[in-house]
Amino acid sequence: MILEELLPFEQITIQCHDAPDADAIASSYALFQYLKSQGKSPRLVYSGYEMISKPDLKKLCQIYHISFDYISDPQNEEPVELLVTVDCHPNFQSNENKVSLLPCKNIAIIDHHAEPDMQAMLDKLRERCGPDAAIFCEFRTSYGSCSTILWDMLCKAGWEHNISTKLATILYFGLYIDSCYFQRLNDTDNMDINMMKTLNYDRSVFDQLKYSNLHLEDLRIFGGALSHLHCSEEYPFAMAETACCSPNLLGTICDMIMGVEGLDACITYCKRPEAVKLSVRSTNPDIPADKLAEWIARDLGNGGGRNIKVAGCTLNLNQLEAVCESDFWLGRREAVGQLIFKRITSYFEKEVQRHAGGEAAAAEGSAIDLLTRQAQQGDAKAQYQLGSHYAQGVGVEQSWTEAALWYAKAAEQHLPAAQHSLGVCYAYKRGVPKDLKRAAELYHSAAESGYALAQKDLGVCYARGRGVDQSWEKAVEWYKKAAMNGNAHAQHNLAQRYARNEGVENQSHEQAFFWYHKAAEQGYSWSQEKLGDCYAGGMGTDQDWVQAVYWYTKAAEQGIEDAQKKLADCLKEGRPGVPQDLERAAYWRQCIYQRS
Repeated sequence: MILEELLPFEQITIQCHDAPDADAIASSYALFQYLKSQGKSPRLVYSGYEMISKPDLKKLCQIYHISFDYISDPQNEEPVELLVTVDCHPNFQSNENKVSLLPCKNIAIIDHHAEPDMQAMLDKLRERCGPDAAIFCEFRTSYGSCSTILWDMLCKAGWEHNISTKLATILYFGLYIDSCYFQRLNDTDNMDINMMKTLNYDRSVFDQLKYSNLHLEDLRIFGGALSHLHCSEEYPFAMAETACCSPNLLGTICDMIMGVEGLDACITYCKRPEAVKLSVRSTNPDIPADKLAEWIARDLGNGGGRNIKVAGCTLNLNQLEAVCESDFWLGRREAVGQLIFKRITSYFEKEVQRHAGGEAAAAEGSAIDLLTRQAQQGDAKAQYQLGSHYAQGVGVEQSWTEAALWYAKAAEQHLPAAQHSLGVCYAYKRGVPKDLKRAAELYHSAAESGYALAQKDLGVCYARGRGVDQSWEKAVEWYKKAAMNGNAHAQHNLAQRYARNEGVENQSHEQAFFWYHKAAEQGYSWSQEKLGDCYAGGMGTDQDWVQAVYWYTKAAEQGIEDAQKKLADCLKEGRPGVPQDLERAAYWRQCIYQRS
């Protein structure tokens, strides 16, 4: 593909990927300038749930008067004559699509990410655009940035001497950011190096952009990620959970952690309202980032990347809930973080053993073989562990049928954890027919043994009438037992019952405050928001706006939208002991707006 092929079209729209980064903005703008010089009137657009908000990107657009149209609902747009997607390609084989594609009659694709199944993509595009649509593709996966592709295409179009200092600075900054501050470039990246050496960029503007990478609130999120950093003792990788943030910031944090000596890989992740997002980085060619992302995301979502160094993945909330049987959002040491960590470890194990050769490969199979033999010999704990391996797809091919089979064998031997896990299978139709009554019976057996998760889930059964007659009194009875055993979800549910006078002898804001506080201290986001309400309204405790803002912030960082709204209001107006902070208020309002 050459740029001149685009010129016969009159109505041209340039679309970069959702949540645009510096490279997407730079490469889109370079094409925009070329088309304008050829007498065209192109339009710059982007879509998705993330509007441009990073300080460096906003400053880039402000300094150079770059104007993008944000399209909230692309499908309501009229088809354009020619759509050019830059720094992205439509991924029709996955629910994880980097670009919310506008309707179009013809399409051109310019990208440096991994090439899709070309024939499948072309077939889908012809379905969308029509059988006679013109389709142009330019994939250069060895390039460090899409900015480099546009620079080379401009040069080949004879436009090299028309590249102004302004455009040179924009392209240079695009490569700088997408190559992790040039750290991911090497002597073999000839075209990227050539562009760096050739561009006559404005150093003063570049420095302004370089040092405007984070909001103050982003820095707080960065600090929180470092406090939740976990380094494997066996393999050279680190994993960090962050507060709810944009994919761009998630990648920035991952890039910075990768600068630590001795790490081959880093994974950062956060819970967003629509999914769990991960950024994956690797400098070890034996542990490609794109393959690691695919391994983490298998059966849970979608993962991949443009090369062996950089990747990301999205995990579906419903699929995660189906796999994670413990309380869902209690930090890295629980549920999701534990699952991600296990999958990363298993990938390292697999690759280390594969490269070590036959003896190690035999050892790989022997670990599961040993567990299987122990399970077949009637060891209840081995049966439960083998069931969990099948449920999570760790070391074996994921299978709920096998998981339920081994859980059942261990449950027959009255192992509480297995009884609960089998109950979950019956409750959510995993490997066995859905049977809420049977699920409640299994929860009850495990709960009688003092198993906190089963006590909590039995309480939920009574609260909702799932497999048992609805009874708030019975629900409270089991919530109390689980709460006393430290289960944060049960503590929150018990607090709710005291606050609403459901199933308790008397309504008690003091008891509600007590249990909200217990759950909030464990990181339970919904309780953190409710605890903020208690302090704000003086319910069950003295009114304290400083504490209210503290707990609203904790919940807001975990993506609780109501907490973000309340926090923004507190910071906008100011409260006793809480000074007005318009910048932070605007930040949290923007978080809400980006999802609306």
